[in-house]
Formats: sequence, C-alpha cells, structure tokens
Amino acid sequence: MDNLRILRRQAGLTMKQLGSDLGMAESTVSLYENGKRCPDVQTLIRFADYFNVTLDYLCGRAENGQHQQTDEMNSEEKELLCIFRSLNRRGKNSIMEYARERKEIPSMQDTTSAQVTA
Repeated sequence: MDNLRILRRQAGLTMKQLGSDLGMAESTVSLYENGKRCPDVQTLIRFADYFNVTLDYLCGRAENGQHQQTDEMNSEEKELLCIFRSLNRRGKNSIMEYARERKEIPSMQDTTSAQVTA
C-alpha cells in the first residue's frame, strides 16, 4: 500500500509512531506498507479516518484522497476486494475460476440481490 507509506511520511511519522497511534506493532505497519499483508476492512477504515482520506485513495484506486460520492460496498465486498488485490496473478485466476463456477450453481446465488453478469 504505497499510499499508506506516502501519507505516513507526509505526516512526518515513523512506522513506530503510526503503529502506536493506532494500537499496532511497527512490524505490522511495515507489512502493510510493503504489501506483504493486507489489512482487514476495519484496519483500512482506521487508516483512512486517521489520515482523513478515502478508502479508494488509501488502496490506490484514486489519485487524491478527497471524499467523493461513490457506490458503497459492504464490508464483505471490501474485504474480498482487498484479499483479491493482494493475490498474485495465479491466485486471482483461481478465485475468478471458482467464482464463475459458483455463479452457474443456482443454490449458490442470493435470490434477493441482483445477479452480476461477467
């Protein structure tokens, strides 16, 4: 998460200081910044709130951190997206194949929500 590193440095904070402010170890902050661990949704929200930026900016989906009106994802969708982004190409292909297979099984679909077409 390059933007996390950028935000921390812009704020003049060390990894240790940021971790202390948010109740996590310096090593955990390092893992997040280096992309070796993907923070869960609640941690992403804590970072975004701490630096007063959008989740899209924090995750590299927007060029600035200004809050803009967007379609909202629920927490499960955000977590799934975060996990998916942390995977290598092979992992992403496996997940996509798995999802496409499940999409074809009627009992695996939620009949209360709109179905997404590929």
